[in-house]
Amino acid sequence: MAERLHRTEILLEPEQHQKLADLAEREGRSLSAVVRGILKEELKRHEPDRRSGSTEPGDPLASLRRSHEEMRARRGGLPVAVDVEALIRDMRDERDEEILAGFRPPRP
Repeated sequence: MAERLHRTEILLEPEQHQKLADLAEREGRSLSAVVRGILKEELKRHEPDRRSGSTEPGDPLASLRRSHEEMRARRGGLPVAVDVEALIRDMRDERDEEILAGFRPPRP
């Protein structure tokens, strides 16, 4: 048998409602299902961390574990494929441009 749901009325700001409606449309879910999912995740953040005995938000390790689990869930359990060398090269190039920009005369 399906879990019994309770009807609750909440008041949303127009921007909140629009963002939730857009998200629901993109995901092919009802606005209520989206709100329940967001609430479920937020409520998890406030539960005690059973491993460390601490609670959110003061425990940075619990936050990191949660973030890691969320990323894995979004990727369907697949690891993140990052070309670290290319990433470092890009960051160095950006930094070089920032530094060199300080030595160039301003454009008229």
